Order: sequence, then C-alpha cells, then structure tokens
Amino acid sequence: MRLRVELECDPKETVGTRFKAKGHIAIQGPDMNAMVESDECHKAVSLLVDKLDRMLRRRSRLFKVKRHEDQNSHLEELKLNQVA
Repeated sequence: MRLRVELECDPKETVGTRFKAKGHIAIQGPDMNAMVESDECHKAVSLLVDKLDRMLRRRSRLFKVKRHEDQNSHLEELKLNQVA
C-alpha cells in the first residue's frame, strides 16, 4: 500500500478554500483519490484523513459483502443440484 498526501496553500483564494489537501492511496485494485478544502491547514489534513478512512472502510465492507454473496450463491446452487 502506498499513500501520498499533498498540501497546497493559495493566498489568492478566498479564506474558506485557501488550503487544499489531496490524498492518493495506491492499493490492489482501483486507486483511491480524495481532496478537501478548508480555511486552516491542520483542519484540511484532518478532514482528508477522515475522508480516506471512510473510503477504505466502505471498500472493505463491499469486499466482505461480495465474498459472502459468492458463498451464498454457491450454496444455493448446491442445494438446487441436490434437489434435482
């Protein structure tokens, strides 16, 4: 797993979007990208970490659901073959 974080400060931007934090996670499968904007640098980093954490948790849950659905469909096929 590889994680890259970029921080940008643009003094010409409005106060609410002055700091930008971008994150890129390279893992097996499709990569994940996220970007947040904030008025403070530390707040932008914190929001980015929260967003990336939510993305990883969602991906993990989806893989678990997919794995269990594959097992359930396989069991249903076995039951149908036994009945027939």
